Amino acid sequence: MATDFDTDVQALYDRVAAAKNQPACSISGSVVRPGANATTVTCTYDTELYDNDAMVNLGVSNTQVNFTATGIYIASARVSFSSNGNSLGRQVSLVTTGILGTVARKTVQGETGVGIAINLTALFHATIGDTMTVTLRQNSGLSLNVTTRRLHVAKVSAL
Repeated sequence: MATDFDTDVQALYDRVAAAKNQPACSISGSVVRPGANATTVTCTYDTELYDNDAMVNLGVSNTQVNFTATGIYIASARVSFSSNGNSLGRQVSLVTTGILGTVARKTVQGETGVGIAINLTALFHATIGDTMTVTLRQNSGLSLNVTTRRLHVAKVSAL
């Protein structure tokens, strides 16, 4: 019985250790980038904050995350738009090259006097070799600066 108990505890410990070692990355962009009116723009990043499985290579592509394992992932993006005096819509999308394509999209109304931040989180399936980008779109009638960007992606299940 003690051996069975030890085996069960070890299996639980192994699951916790494996969960901590799932592929994950976090990237950010702080260079102000203009976003043209009524045009889809792909977010760029300039800083790799965390990457435990070579999901990001800013020297090769400063726009995408590479999925290194098949499974269920969670992605969270945050984008800040500056104000240009117009309160029309701002949109953020999480787009993969996989079978699901766009896995999440959020549109909010802008503000006339202050910048706004859009947060977007989604759970989705990805296959090894797929990639993800964050795209932006706005319809304010003028170019609108994107001030900060951040993207976090992590595998949460092997399913």
